[in-house]
Parts: sequence; structure tokens; C-alpha cells
Amino acid sequence: MVTLEALWLFTGIYISAFNLLLSARSRHALRSLLFVVVFNALLLAVFGTFQKLLKAEGLYFGLQPSPQPRFFASFIYHNHWGAFCVLMLASGLGLFFHYLRRHTLRELGHTPAIFVLIAVFTIAITAPMSGSRSGTVLVLLMLGGALVHWMRIMNQRTKSTSSKIAFAGTGLAVLVAVIAVTYPLARPAIEERLRDTQQQLQKPKEPGPTQSRMVLYRDTWHMARDRLLFGWGMASYPNVFTIYNTQNRGTKDNLPHYYHDAHSDWLQSLAELGVVGSVLLGLCAIAPFWRFRQSLTQSILSLYLLAGCGVILLYAWVEFPFGNVAVSICFWFSLFFALRYSRLDSEH
Repeated sequence: MVTLEALWLFTGIYISAFNLLLSARSRHALRSLLFVVVFNALLLAVFGTFQKLLKAEGLYFGLQPSPQPRFFASFIYHNHWGAFCVLMLASGLGLFFHYLRRHTLRELGHTPAIFVLIAVFTIAITAPMSGSRSGTVLVLLMLGGALVHWMRIMNQRTKSTSSKIAFAGTGLAVLVAVIAVTYPLARPAIEERLRDTQQQLQKPKEPGPTQSRMVLYRDTWHMARDRLLFGWGMASYPNVFTIYNTQNRGTKDNLPHYYHDAHSDWLQSLAELGVVGSVLLGLCAIAPFWRFRQSLTQSILSLYLLAGCGVILLYAWVEFPFGNVAVSICFWFSLFFALRYSRLDSEH
């Protein structure tokens, strides 16, 4: 029954996102839809920020207890919010550079580009506020890549060396200003995570999160190895893994340890779906990607969305972003949006 429910959920998400390939006929309509998605993320970021600043002890300003202390907005797990931020930043940056390539700097004020840029920076600030170290690193990489792209575009638009330096300095100054604003707001979360990191580095021989994670991967591999071809079934991990879990008791408190996820979506997919199921799941993305491959380079907006999807796929090696429904929806939405938009762009 659990497997059927998980399969039904995945099918609903996939087919809903796949409809973008079939129904979308207008680039303007697609951009408007993406604008709504980014605006929704902005509202969540503002909501989560106020929730953190008021030191809420639970979700929705304490109305709903959270099973995990590092929650943000309506996300229970901080690293899920970090993954969501990456996808939303990719969407926002894609929209901004779409307008930048088609307008001069003076004309940008008459487009949604400025609002999108504000949304991007607001969402980016929330990554360290959520306490997600990996999410913060990914967000910084995304912003760093966007800064390089900005410099490249400005470099192509002007021949004056002084202007090139001015544009590069402006982009760098904006990034520094965002970091400067972020630190006072996210200071408690940043300092707490820095202390955690320092303790982990000072005590490498003692059992800690890193060693525990490696044991978890090893045990998950043992689970996958026993049914390598077809796996144990979708969503079977929480129940089956109890047989293979060698960390069923804490070393310090001797309390039971339960794992609902493998903290590696790739490894968990191998355990649940086997080689055959994992390949079929991968083909759900590879087949349409291959079909539209020739038009992908036509749209900078599509390239940014695909870059966000690629970052999440890499992140899924060491975390479980697809364990969150919102992240899964945004991933498939971004993928099929990018494919459809690139085709429409190439036709025009």
C-alpha cells in the first residue's frame, strides 16, 4: 500500500509537469507562470525570515510543533529548504538574464527584472538563516556563477576598459552587500553551524555525523545489494532498512536510531527500485532531455533552469532533496519548463 501511494504521488507530479511539453504554446505565458512560482518562493522566504527573527519554536509561528529544530518557513528540514532555494534562484536568475539580454540597463526598469532580482537576493539570504550549510554553499556558487555571467555580458556590451571595470565592480559590490546584509540577520544560525563544524573537525576520531553518514551509506548499500536487480519496492526504505541498520542505538545516549531516508537519493533509489527501476526512473528525465537537446542552447532561461536541476541531481548524491514533495515538484517543473521554453524559443 505504501509503495502504491508513493508511485501514485510520483506519477501525479511527473504527468502534471510533463503537461508543460504538451499544452504550453506561448513563451509569455510560460514566463508569467515562472514569475508566479518565483513570487511564491519570495513569500515563503519572507514568511520564514519573520518566523526566524521572532524565534518561533514551531511551524507557522509556533502553531504547529516541528519534529526538527532547524525548520524554515513551511519546510521541516533545513536542507530541503536549501535545495528549494537553489531551484528558485535558478528560476529567478534565468528570468533576470532573459530580460538583460533583450534590454539595455536603462530599459530594465520598465521590465520585471528588478523585482526578480530583489526576489533572488531575498531568497538567497534565507539559505544561511535556515541553518543549511550545504544549501548556503550551493547558493553562493549560484550567485558566483551569475556574477561571472553578468561580467561577461557587460564585457560584450562595452569596449571601454573603465566601463568594464565599473560594471564588474558594481556586480561584485552587490554580492558583497548581500553578504553584509545576510550576516546580521542570520548570525545566530551561522555561528551555531560554525561551532558544529569546528567541533566535527577537532574530533575526527570520535563518532560524529560524518562517520555516521558513511556507516549509513554502507548499510544502505548492503540493503541494495541483496535485491540489486529490482529492489525492495518504492518507499520501502524506512521499513526494510531496520534489518540492515547497524546504528540502531546511539553511542552516547543508547536511544534507538531510526532512518526514514538514506541521505542519498541515488543510493536509496538503488535500494528501493534496483538497477532496473533506477534506470527507468532516469529515463523519465533523459528521454525528453535527449528529444529536445538540439534547442537547449537557444534560451538562457532554459539553461539556468537546467543548471539548477543539475545542481540538485549532484546534491542528491549526499542528501535527499527528492524526499521533499515541494522540491520534487519544482525539479520536474523546471526540467519540463526548460525543455518546452527552449523549443518555443528556437521556433521564433
